[in-house]
Amino acid sequence: QYGTSLFENSLYVSCLNLKHMDDIVPQQMFQKMALMRGYFLNRITVIEKRMEMFIANYFCKTEDQEIELVDWLLGDLLVSFEGKRVVFMKIIEKHYNGSFIKDSITITKLRDIQSTRNKFAHRILNVSDEAIVRFKKDGTVSLVQFVDKKRPEDRLEWYTPEREKQVMEDIEEVYTWLENMTN
Repeated sequence: QYGTSLFENSLYVSCLNLKHMDDIVPQQMFQKMALMRGYFLNRITVIEKRMEMFIANYFCKTEDQEIELVDWLLGDLLVSFEGKRVVFMKIIEKHYNGSFIKDSITITKLRDIQSTRNKFAHRILNVSDEAIVRFKKDGTVSLVQFVDKKRPEDRLEWYTPEREKQVMEDIEEVYTWLENMTN
């Protein structure tokens, strides 16, 4: 309806203002994805900030030093989520060995959350015919990554209501675990 390929369709919906779309289904898909992105990225950012403060607390003697370390080094500009996760895990492995072993599933989920964060931050909504059918059926939405414009179907990430719920639960589990580790 919008273009001849998955790439053109997804770019059309993702790049244009909602008021220019006539079809209600892509609008609903866009709105659902916006809510999912907002929730996921906000919660994951809070997780990232908890790791920053844990690391800063570990290395600094005063609160002022902690704030400086976060502002100057650990903040958004210099150290990635992955970098913070690695340093955080080194501290946990060295000083919280019992907790580390007991919580290995949650630690795996922390790694998975980074991947989820990157997908929601860098991929666009899929509005292919298949995506519209699946959304109408059960609310499933998907993200698409365009590495090779000729084969974007290889880069689809589908979020059924069950998977969406599982991702939310994983994020909350990691959040609670970090909250307990950092208090």
